[in-house]
Amino acid sequence: MIAVEKHPANVNKTGTTTVALKYSDGVVVAADKRASAGTYIASKTARKILQVDEHMVLTISGYVGDAQYLARLADSEARYFRMRSGKRISVKALSTLLSNYLNYYRYVPYVISLILAGYDDTGSHVFQIDLDGGILEEEYTATGSGSIVAIGVLDDRYKKGMTLDEALELAIRAIARAMGRDAATGDGIDVAYVNAEGVHYLRSDEIEQYLSRIKAMEFSGTAKLI
Repeated sequence: MIAVEKHPANVNKTGTTTVALKYSDGVVVAADKRASAGTYIASKTARKILQVDEHMVLTISGYVGDAQYLARLADSEARYFRMRSGKRISVKALSTLLSNYLNYYRYVPYVISLILAGYDDTGSHVFQIDLDGGILEEEYTATGSGSIVAIGVLDDRYKKGMTLDEALELAIRAIARAMGRDAATGDGIDVAYVNAEGVHYLRSDEIEQYLSRIKAMEFSGTAKLI
C-alpha cells in the first residue's frame, strides 16, 4: 500500500533534540526550545516537554501539530483511566496505547518521535515510540535531528544509579552538545524530572547554574569535552 501524503511540505516541525534517562529515584528529561520549518526558525520558545497526568512527561520531536495532538490524547487517556479505575495508569500501559494508535495509522503516519518517561508503582520507565508504533524501553535515549550527538554524550557518561544532580547535569550537557553541532537545535534548554512526588520543572536560573558548572569543568580540564 502506498502511503498518502498527509502534510504540506512547509508545515512547522521541530528540528529538535530531546533526551531522557533514568536516575536512582526517577527519570530526567531535557529538550531544546527551537522549532523550525526547513531553514526558517518558527519559534524560539517551543515547549517540547509536556506533562501527562501527574506522573509522566512526553517529549516531542517531528511535526508540531501531530506531536501536540498525541500529547493531548495521552493526557486525556491517562486521566480518564484514573477517573474510571481510581488508579494511575502505568507508564508501560500508556506507551502501549500510543504504540497501538500509531501503528493503526502507519500508512498515513503521524510524523513524530516520542519519549514517554515517568514513575509508577513499578518504578521509573523510559519508552521511545516511533511514528509506526515501534516501542523500546531504555535506560536512556534521545530523539530528533541532534540525537546522534546527544546519544554519544549519554553513551559515554551514563551509569545506572545516578543521583538526581548527576542526571540533570548529564541531560543538560547532552542537549548543550547537540546545540553546538545541530543547526535545528537551539534557543535554550527545558528540563524536568519525575519521581514518586510527581513532575518537577527546573527554573531557567537553575539550568544556567548547571551550564556554568559544565563550562567551568571543561575550561579547567577536569572533564572531557564530550
